[in-house]
Amino acid sequence: MDAVDLVRQVLANRGLDTYREMIAAYAAKDKIKFNQEANAFRDLLKEEDELLGTRPEFMLGNWLGQARKMARTEEEAAQCEKNARMQITYWGPADPGTEARDYAGKEWSGLLDDFYLRRWEMFIGELNARLEGKPEGTVNYFELEKSWTEQRSTFPETPKGEALSTATRVFSHVSEARPMKSAHK
Repeated sequence: MDAVDLVRQVLANRGLDTYREMIAAYAAKDKIKFNQEANAFRDLLKEEDELLGTRPEFMLGNWLGQARKMARTEEEAAQCEKNARMQITYWGPADPGTEARDYAGKEWSGLLDDFYLRRWEMFIGELNARLEGKPEGTVNYFELEKSWTEQRSTFPETPKGEALSTATRVFSHVSEARPMKSAHK
């Protein structure tokens, strides 16, 4: 697990660097560079999701499965799952104006690919639209967040792949892509 957690942190750090490059390209109105960085950011999320899927403690399916097991009826199970989904996403009142977001956010396989990637796609799409001169839209992140908590899609509870070899491969790929810029504060 230590190798997976270490590489998870490397990916998160690289994601922050890539995000900063993406925003700098946006500020410079460099659409080509912006999209290169946006694609790199998406790839990092996908690689992290794959990496985390090699360990049960980093899997969304286990969190949701444990929540459902607390219930005695299917109705209770659905409510427990919804609560578990809310806790790791928008956690707060059903109010799009709330500032309480991602309070208990997690980096888990399933959550990165099915929730966070979709939310980042909305953000990237909005910035791309602005770069194309379209008027600022009103991206409704809350609607995505709320609707995700109401879904009942299932996620694996059994790890896929071998943790150490996946961590080694992902680390090598990320290290070769470009060197780290700086330590994060």
